[in-house]
Amino acid sequence: LIHPNILRVYDFVEDANCAAVSMDRFDGESLAVLLKSRGQFDAGEVKPWLSQIAETVGDAHRIQLFHRDLAPANVFLRPNGALLLANFGVSRAILNALERAGLAKGESAHIAYLSPQQLDGERPCASDDVYGFGALLYELLTGRPPFAGEDLVPKIRREIPQRMSDVRAGGEALPASWEKAVAACLAKNPE
Repeated sequence: LIHPNILRVYDFVEDANCAAVSMDRFDGESLAVLLKSRGQFDAGEVKPWLSQIAETVGDAHRIQLFHRDLAPANVFLRPNGALLLANFGVSRAILNALERAGLAKGESAHIAYLSPQQLDGERPCASDDVYGFGALLYELLTGRPPFAGEDLVPKIRREIPQRMSDVRAGGEALPASWEKAVAACLAKNPE
């Protein structure tokens, strides 16, 4: 996939002992690293990123390609302010290789960003990325994913996350429209 906001992957190779991904080199920092140093972002800081993420993912959806792992660790902020999405479509291949090597237990490190439908093994679709987008925004605005701790799968399937304004550690108040939009992204029913 060639897109100005998607980290281009050239090849994924593996043998019995190792696996490697060949991709473009770039300057920038992941939102996970920035979030760790900041704690949380205000809506005004996140707003310029929304359209970049949505347009990039939307472009991929037009050709039936789904990210399936939108998480702060997979979104990079470049020095010019542009975002770069990484692991677009390759995270499952990497996890499968790790499982074959006995290095993974079958759960993504980013399970908190997976839709209930992904957890149930349903065919990937655009609503999985909508859910992931909501989980990503939730964490950027609160400093934590919508669900955390033990037994994430049942929480993701059944619980409603706390309002972001109730979780935020001070800072700018969130507009009600943001609460409503993120809650809609995180709805259990994809419709």
